[in-house]
Amino acid sequence: FPNGFKYRGYDFCVHNNRFVGIISNANITGFYSAVAIIGLIILWKMQKAENTLNTRKRVFYGVAFVINLISLFLSDSNAALLFLITFICFVSFYKIFRDFKAFNFLSFLLRLIATILACVVISSLLMFLRTASQNTVSLMMTNGQSETKVSNSIKTNKNPIAIEEPEPAVTFEH
Repeated sequence: FPNGFKYRGYDFCVHNNRFVGIISNANITGFYSAVAIIGLIILWKMQKAENTLNTRKRVFYGVAFVINLISLFLSDSNAALLFLITFICFVSFYKIFRDFKAFNFLSFLLRLIATILACVVISSLLMFLRTASQNTVSLMMTNGQSETKVSNSIKTNKNPIAIEEPEPAVTFEH
């Protein structure tokens, strides 16, 4: 990534190939994005239950959800992504066991397996989407120069990046 970009007077920075936004730490940006996503989900559910969800609010929530999800993925914060995955797994666990009244071992086992399977699928999907969004934005920001072009130039000794050789370690003999 380049060092960042400006939009409406705000500096959106990229530090160590991680999107930090207008905050100085990528992990905090990721956490704020995860909390915003959870808040949007809660607001959506509340307004849907109260029948006050109109088209204008749906568009706003959808756009805010996508922007925060992209920000979360680009911040590359594993803790924030794990926080969001935990929330989604908890909600799916609640929905599956919400109407569970009489204890039946087979039904309990099937619901538990369904919950674990849903959590694995959701986690895998989020990890895949994170990698895909990072690669897409990286290609967009570098004007289409892919990693294969860079790695091919490194193999042919046309290295665009100067790599310093480490100094040999000093050893003391007794």
